[in-house]
Amino acid sequence: MRADRSRLNTLTDAAMEDLAHGFHVPAEAAMLRRLLRTPAGRVAHSVVEFDDLVDTHGLVAGARWVMVRFAQALLTVGRETVPPEGPLLAVANHPGVTDAMALIIALEARPDLKLLALDRTLLRALPAVASRLIWVDPRHPASAVRPARDHLRAGGALLTFPAGTIEPDPMVRSGAVASLHRWSRSTDLLARHVPGIRVLPLAVGGVISTRARRTAIARRAATVDDRDWTAGTLQILLPHYRDTEVRVLVGVPFEAAGPVTPAIVAQMENLLVRLADGRT
Repeated sequence: MRADRSRLNTLTDAAMEDLAHGFHVPAEAAMLRRLLRTPAGRVAHSVVEFDDLVDTHGLVAGARWVMVRFAQALLTVGRETVPPEGPLLAVANHPGVTDAMALIIALEARPDLKLLALDRTLLRALPAVASRLIWVDPRHPASAVRPARDHLRAGGALLTFPAGTIEPDPMVRSGAVASLHRWSRSTDLLARHVPGIRVLPLAVGGVISTRARRTAIARRAATVDDRDWTAGTLQILLPHYRDTEVRVLVGVPFEAAGPVTPAIVAQMENLLVRLADGRT
């Protein structure tokens, strides 16, 4: 019980920081931050329920549980192109909120899937989920290359977000295609020296609620990126804003031959434009 209480406290603290960031509450506003502790506690309990589900039924079951509760609908197109075996490097854009869950479902054919993820306190407190992650230290990102490559060399599948940060939702606002040209070339490092590796681009959109973006608190955000953070935070807290129709477009896998980034960007540009235009 003490361990459970400690885990919940850790998750509540982490969730409170995320909520404070989403609502742009400064560190010195102690009273406002205390008001966030109760909703942060509710988030913590939901996150524990998610991790327990992953532990007993697997990552895809957990992802479906999240999507049912935090989105109105999910459409995936092209799932039949996912190679069922062999080393696979899946590469996607990163608009946030439920994007990782939608991509996990799109990659359901790969029960060996692992994800590259920033090392965060909240994720560390989720043992079942953490076992499916390869940690990226923001101070030393190259340290993740070896374990990621080892997983691929063993024939596993790996999902990575080369942007390394949250990007524009292609179905909500402009900027998603431009963001591609700021992607890390870490995919080239991962693909190199892995015999038989295939690379699979995926595009995801529709994760940010336009209804939440129209709220007064979101419109007061200093930047469009901050506005999306606030909208995403409202979606996590309030069912009224979980009206999103998430879409995932799965690209065409290709074998790595030399640098793979140009081929990834070319496919991603097409996929993102299709999402923006409403074409599936």
